[in-house]
Amino acid sequence: MKNIYILAALLSFLMIFSSHISAQTVQNYIDRGIEKYDNNDFNGAIVEFTNAIKINPKSAPAYMNRGMAYDELKNYNQALADYNHAISIDPKYSDAYKNKAITENNMGNKTDAMKDCNKAIETNPKSSLAYYARGLLFFDLEKYQESLNDLNNSIRLDPENPSPFYERALIYAIHGKYNEAIVDFSKTIELNPDDAKAFHFRALSQYQLGNYSQALADFKKAFSMGYAASEEYIKKLSK
Repeated sequence: MKNIYILAALLSFLMIFSSHISAQTVQNYIDRGIEKYDNNDFNGAIVEFTNAIKINPKSAPAYMNRGMAYDELKNYNQALADYNHAISIDPKYSDAYKNKAITENNMGNKTDAMKDCNKAIETNPKSSLAYYARGLLFFDLEKYQESLNDLNNSIRLDPENPSPFYERALIYAIHGKYNEAIVDFSKTIELNPDDAKAFHFRALSQYQLGNYSQALADFKKAFSMGYAASEEYIKKLSK
């Protein structure tokens, strides 16, 4: 009888140990996939995420991340399939809704994209990226006040992300609020000094205000970083 209890305990330990190893292996594949994704190796990332799914077909993060890789390759239908699968596993997976919205928008399905953005915010009201994604969608729809509201929320939740500052600056510039635009373009550059577009559009705002020397300096910086559109302004201001 004692041997039976010992055997049962051993089997229980082996099951727990095996489950732990399996979870660790899945996470290792996901981590490698994310690393490849960050290095723009999207096909390699898909292989890693697929390996994770083979071990654990109920891994919502594996499906969600694979969907992102498919989106980068413009395989939008497969991306949507993966996002939907992730959501079926975890109906409160805010990032899956947010990324699905981005893919829907890429496909021109703005109504569905808006629904998914709303769902992403509903499931996680503290998601800066969900507000940012919806802000971009409102921007595309030329609903600038709604876009501004979402970008403000995105910045409030994550003031270290340069992207919402850049998009908000564009809205200010569109409405002729060039001083406000310059402040936000400057913040974008502070957070991401390699953003040539931010230098170029800050230069345009300076140009509109008649600050030609500051504009020229920014145009030259943008052009040195590979932003070709700045060249014509450099020629104009250098005469």
